[in-house]
Amino acid sequence: MNGLKACYGLTTPLAAFLSYVGFAVLFKRRVSLYEIGKHNKIEHDASLVHHDTPEGQDFAPTEIDQALVDALIQDVKPDAKEVEALSEDGERFLMSIEDVARARIRREKECRAVPSIRSKIARGEMAIILGVWEAKSKSKAGIPVEYMRSWIGHERLPEGWKPDHAEGLLAVMRREKALAATIERLRSEEAAKDKAK
Repeated sequence: MNGLKACYGLTTPLAAFLSYVGFAVLFKRRVSLYEIGKHNKIEHDASLVHHDTPEGQDFAPTEIDQALVDALIQDVKPDAKEVEALSEDGERFLMSIEDVARARIRREKECRAVPSIRSKIARGEMAIILGVWEAKSKSKAGIPVEYMRSWIGHERLPEGWKPDHAEGLLAVMRREKALAATIERLRSEEAAKDKAK
């Protein structure tokens, strides 16, 4: 709890929820970081940057696939070249909730079927980070892409970053619902386009 609060600025209720649910799901009083990777406990298939757990294995792969990191960044719209062309005042390149929804849809198509509770966990993970690192530009709100690349691609906090607000459980729950609704909307739009072809 203390680590989550100090590192990410999570409120006590959110840090307690994540910590105690983790212990309960793993049925342990003490948990190592390795045990968090036990398949279909906290860890889930369709990770944004890790491969699915191979059949017959108990633990997920821990190596980050940089090609998946690049694909995640490519899910951001407009893409980096468009942003550079449109922005003369150094507007930040941000990953919005819609960009995250696009990435979740892509990964869930590429991977094995993900049970609904695991999909909710995956959305919740990103709902937390969308709140922790939300920045705003003239046209968009989201995570600075350079933060995302550092955190998810290299497992490092962004250089010089420190929490500047408390991120709470209710805000994360609202954001997870918004992310679920955005995923549903994008899937419906995609299905309508496919039907029109």
